[in-house]
Formats: sequence, C-alpha cells, structure tokens
Amino acid sequence: MTAYAVALKRDQTRLLYHSLPFSLAANALAAIAIVVIQRDAVTHHLLFGWLIATYAILIAGVVLTALWHRRTLSGKQHDPRWLRGYQIYSAVLGLILGLSGALLFPVGDTARQMFLFLVLAGIGAGATTALAIERVSAFSFLILMTFPALARLLVEGGEIAFATLGLAAIFFLYLSASIVRGERSFGDNVRLRVDARIREQSVQKAAAELRAAKEQAEQANQAKSVFLASMSHELRTPLNSIIGFAQMLDMGMVAPLAPPQREPIGHILASGRHLLGLINGILDLASIEAGRLDLVIVRMPLEPVISDAAALTRPAAHQRNIGLHNYCNSETLVRADTARLRQILLNFLSNAVKYNREGGSVDISCARSDESVRIIVADTGPGIDAEHRSQLFKPFQRLGAERTGIEGTGIGLVISRRLAEAMGGSIGFDSQPGEGSRFWLELPLDRSIRSDAAETAPMTACMETPVAPHAEGKVIYVEDNPTNVTVMRHVFRRLPGVELLTAENAEEGLAMIRTNRPDLVLMDINLPGMSGLDALRILKADPVTAAIPVIAVSAAAMPRDIQSGLDAGFRDYLTKPFDVQALLSRIREILQDSRR
Repeated sequence: MTAYAVALKRDQTRLLYHSLPFSLAANALAAIAIVVIQRDAVTHHLLFGWLIATYAILIAGVVLTALWHRRTLSGKQHDPRWLRGYQIYSAVLGLILGLSGALLFPVGDTARQMFLFLVLAGIGAGATTALAIERVSAFSFLILMTFPALARLLVEGGEIAFATLGLAAIFFLYLSASIVRGERSFGDNVRLRVDARIREQSVQKAAAELRAAKEQAEQANQAKSVFLASMSHELRTPLNSIIGFAQMLDMGMVAPLAPPQREPIGHILASGRHLLGLINGILDLASIEAGRLDLVIVRMPLEPVISDAAALTRPAAHQRNIGLHNYCNSETLVRADTARLRQILLNFLSNAVKYNREGGSVDISCARSDESVRIIVADTGPGIDAEHRSQLFKPFQRLGAERTGIEGTGIGLVISRRLAEAMGGSIGFDSQPGEGSRFWLELPLDRSIRSDAAETAPMTACMETPVAPHAEGKVIYVEDNPTNVTVMRHVFRRLPGVELLTAENAEEGLAMIRTNRPDLVLMDINLPGMSGLDALRILKADPVTAAIPVIAVSAAAMPRDIQSGLDAGFRDYLTKPFDVQALLSRIREILQDSRR
C-alpha cells in the first residue's frame, strides 16, 4: 500500500471516529422524533420494534467508539478492521432508517408523510456531510436509507407521491454528487499533506546525510591533520640532525673542511633543505585546503618586499650566470600578508631561475591600475607548452621537469595561487615556447597615507651578519632525543662563555631549573611524561621562575602548534630543523638582555 493510501485510510478512520458521537446523538433524537410523530399513525408494536432495532444499531456504534478509544490508547490509530466495522454499521443504520419510510409510512396522512420524508432528508444530508470522506460508508448509508422510502412512494401512487418521489430522486442524485466531490476534495487534501510530508522527510533525510557527510569530512580532515602533524614531527627530528650537523661542518665548527669536502657537505645541506621545503609545502597546502590559513593583512609598501625576495634569489641566479633585474621602485602601498607575499615572490623568482637557461635573465616589473598593482616576473626560459598549461596549478604536477635534474615539488604555484586568492588577489601567466614565461601577482592597492612599518621591515636587514657579541650565562636544554642533544652541544661550542646543562624530561628539567636558576631555557614540546607546554605553565605560575625566558625548540611545526606555544608564553618558537646561525643569534640576544 502506498504512503498516500495509508494516509488516506488513517485520516478517514480518524475523522469518521470524531463524527461518530454526533451521529449517534442525532440519530437517537431523530428516532424519538419519528416515534412521537407517528405514534397515532402506525401500530405501536411496529413502531417500538423499529425503535428497538434503531437503538440496537446505535449501541453498536457506541461499541465502535469504545473500540477506537481502546486502540488509540494502545497506539493503533489505524486498523482496517475498525473501518470495515464502521462501513457495516453505516449500511445497517441506513437500512433501518430507510425502513422507517416504508414500515412507518402514514397512509392517507399527507402532513405526517411530508414530516417523515423531511426527517429522512435531514438525516441523509447530515450523513452525507459526515460520511463524504469515505465513499463506501456514505453510499451504503444513502442507498439503503433512500430506496425503501422511494419504493413505498411508488406503491402509494398519486400525484403527491410521485411529486415527492421526483424530489427525492433529485435529492438523492445531489447527495451522491456531493459524496463524490467531498471524497475527491478530501483525497486531494490528504495527497497534498502526504506530498508535503514526503518532501519534508526528503529534506530532513538530505540534511541528515549532509550532516553525516560533513561529520565524516571533518573526521577525515582531523585524521589527515593528525597524520600530517605526526609525519612532520617524525621527519623533522632526523632532519634536525642531518641539517644541523651539516651546517656545523659547513661552518667549520667541528673541524676545518678541506676543499674536496665542501661539495658533498653542500649536497647534504641542499638535499636536507629540499626535503624540509617539501614538508613545509605539504603542511601549507593542507592548512589551506582545511581552511585554517591565518593571514595578517596589513598596509605595506611593495618595493621593500620585492627587494628582499630579489636579494634572497640573487645568489642562486649568480651561480647560473642569470641576470636578475628589479624595475619596481615605486612607493606603491598594497594590502597583504607580508610573509605570504614574500613567499609567493620567492616562488616566482625561484622558478624563474631554476627553469631558465644558463646566462638568461629574470626581470621584475610592476604595472599599476586604478584599483590594483600587478607584479610581473619574466624569464627567458624554454616556456610552457600549450598542452601542459592546464596542469600548471595542480598539486605535484611538474610538467616533465621531474625527468630532469632540477629540484622541485610541484606544489609551490598551487600554494601561491591559494595564498593570493586569500589576500584578495590573483595569479596568472602567459608563455611563449622557446622565448620564456611571465608570471604575475595582482594585489589590491591600499590608499592609506601610512604603512605598517613594523610589518614590512626588509628581510635583507635581518640577513646581515653583524659581529657576534660575547655571550655569558647558563642555559638548560630539555630534550629527550640524544642526537638532538648532541647537535645542541656542538652548537654551544660557538658560545664558550655559556654553560649548557641538559635534562631528558620535563620533570627533571623543572628540578634543574629551580636548582640552577638559568638565564635561558630551551624546551622541547613532545617530551615523555609531562609535555613542554605543561612545564612552561608551571614555570610561569612560580614567581621564582616566571621571569626566566623559555624558547621552544620543537619538531611540532603545525601553525596551530606554534600559535599555542606563543600564546602559552614561550619567548620564541623555533622549529626543527633549526637554522644554527639564527639560533645562536637569538641565544646571544636573550643572554645580553638578561645581563643588562
């Protein structure tokens, strides 16, 4: 049975039940009225026999009402057997009322005849109104009530009888049409409600499926984030040793290198940094795809950032005899994230150098419009074939460069485009095979008068190597990995005036800090037992140790890890593998401050 048929029967049953008490009361009163009016026109035994039969069927209606109430209490509001019982009840009641028109017919008394038929007409009209929603009950009642009276009029004969018969027939046809229209209208109403219910259920189902899909996607996203964080940590830990020792060898911190030794050490450093760049790129891409990219959009002059990126790229260009020319010298202000803008420009310039020809050139230019500025990086490389252009901004697509000796990951441009869009800008390119390519970044202008100078300090100023000041003091390094401890001991050989103490876990480190009162603490995050974050909170809660500067040195390098660490109170957060020179500079700076 369809949903519509089930709903139709349920609603018919419910409405018939609700109309049943009124039907019982009306028919009981009508029966009494017929008996009272006809008491002198027919024999009493016939009159009371009919009355008893009528009340017997009305009692059956009371039983039907009780059965419905009982089933309602048990939660069964639709029972086909109850509806069939009601149909039988209606047919029998109609027959008994119809027999009143035949058996109680007052021969020769026109007034009482008209009264009797008026009562039957009223009962028929009322029953039609109540029963029109269910055709079987309505027609069985109407037919069985009407035909005995009509048959009696045929037998009676006479002009008045035939006139009454004609009116009764017309009335019967009118009531029949009313029943058909009533049931059709009721059915249409039920169908509309069923359709609305089905649509609502479909919407609810779709919403539930959407919620489930969203939860599943969030769980998958969370699982991916956990995997990436774990992968990053596990790869950064050995890389810290590889890059750290390679830096110290290259700097001559372990022993002076002979010229033939410098080349393999350079390869180790380059390969380690390439792997680190791949890890950082994957983490960046994952953060962007997960919608967790944090940007700090500020007003900033464009030229210093371009100059910084050009200065960082110039050594690589010089190795391949590539001329790098910066023609952007205006004081144009834009709105962007300084670090991310520098990242995009470095990607453009690095690609322009890597995929260029020996002795080629790279030109940086700017084109300004009313609302935006376009930074263009043009190279003289081989260009990009038309069939490869659709793959250019897809992750890990290197367009055949993977078969060459040129290092790369295939995700730099993907990340750059997402970053540009997040800053309200765009990225595009054009290329001529055999002549070169032009990549551009378009950013919205900022027409404010001043720029946020603190955000736009040139990187080149940070890269200058001043004379290293002498540093003295005591430093405690809390680290559970013995190899990382060894790397740090070698680093501190460049700080002869600084005493380095080490602890294998946070609990040992806290005891050592309280005993030795160091000038600086270097703290790993993922420690056995208590974490570095928990240890920091304990130090900050103790007035004796609260002022001791603590730097996080951790392989937990996800953006949320770094932000959590800085929010917790770390003076700085260095990710492994760390840059040795940067670490030494930071240590000297903090120790100098603590001595003032």
